[in-house]
Amino acid sequence: MNTHSIIIWNPTTLESESNNIQPEVDTEELRLILTTKMIFRRLLSTSLRNFNAQTTAYVSAPSNSVFVRKKTAGRFRGSILGFFLGTTVAGIAGYSFLIQEYRSASEILMSSRSTIKISAYLKRIDELEKQVRRLNKDGVLQEDVESLREEMKNIYNGLQIEHLELKTQVNEMDKDLAILIKDARTKL
Repeated sequence: MNTHSIIIWNPTTLESESNNIQPEVDTEELRLILTTKMIFRRLLSTSLRNFNAQTTAYVSAPSNSVFVRKKTAGRFRGSILGFFLGTTVAGIAGYSFLIQEYRSASEILMSSRSTIKISAYLKRIDELEKQVRRLNKDGVLQEDVESLREEMKNIYNGLQIEHLELKTQVNEMDKDLAILIKDARTKL
């Protein structure tokens, strides 16, 4: 598609329509402004070859000339580039604002008394958790207590049986001694 737009630039006919007053911009400044404007447009929309050709046409053209400029298909490329550039800048600005707000909120929160109390409570909770872990590690389970209780019952029963055996032996010895004492009295 070869559509052309015509730009007519004549620095001698730059007059205001209402007052016929000559603007205060001289031709060199105007040429520089138009050249830089064209440079920025061309950087975003076309290739370097077309850019160099257009720039040299503007700079080296005589003051009363007609320029023919092609409408390029680089608008889509420029709009995509502009979109991504704008999105990136907005994202960076938003992220930096978010970080700044986060820091200020953290400083306010850390300086409040309730935060100090909460951190003291957290330290106490940590200490209690350590003690509970140590007690679980050093403590005895219910099953261990039951097994020890059974062992103690067995030991106690064994001691009771031995005590009864000894008691019967002492009673037998007491009876034997009583019989011996009776016999000794009767012989005397």
